[in-house]
Amino acid sequence: MNVVVKNLSNKYGEKTVFEKFNITFESNKISVVMGISGVGKTTLLNCIAGLIPYDGEIIGVSGVAYVFQEDRLINNLTVYENLDFALSGVMDKSERSKRIKDILREVELIEKASAFPKELSGGQKKRVALARAFLSPEQLLLMDEPFSSLDIGLKDRITELFLNLKNKYQKTVITVTHDIDDALAVADKISIINR
Repeated sequence: MNVVVKNLSNKYGEKTVFEKFNITFESNKISVVMGISGVGKTTLLNCIAGLIPYDGEIIGVSGVAYVFQEDRLINNLTVYENLDFALSGVMDKSERSKRIKDILREVELIEKASAFPKELSGGQKKRVALARAFLSPEQLLLMDEPFSSLDIGLKDRITELFLNLKNKYQKTVITVTHDIDDALAVADKISIINR
């Protein structure tokens, strides 16, 4: 199902971020939203996720998986436990275990299953964050500047990994960035927000 944003309005204090803004994101595609810093890209994601109040209507969202700019792993849980947390209450323990081990192999982190986030490199944390998002049962995946903190070589590997996971798990993805190279590497469609 497409995600349809209709007449979205949002303010921070006196500052109007969106006023009767409309956009449609196609089902099972990677939609990239671009724009300069401060234009409202993250605000748009947070409205879609229901994290902040807004006026207007957002159709086609029953729940979301979210990859934030920071990895937001739970520091006192292991890699395996971080992934298990995303699936808690969704399926039985043996099925969860199988799915977690499968995706850890896909992101080349099976040997880090019992490691804590503080023991991981930046690239490894990003891979865990992606694995957690793709494990989520939610069909809609939101991503906020997911590749921005990575060096060029690592960015290429993580981008390839992301595309492989997207092809396997078939989610609708909305990601925001200010980097045209990041956008061109993954996008089915690019939308640009200006002031």
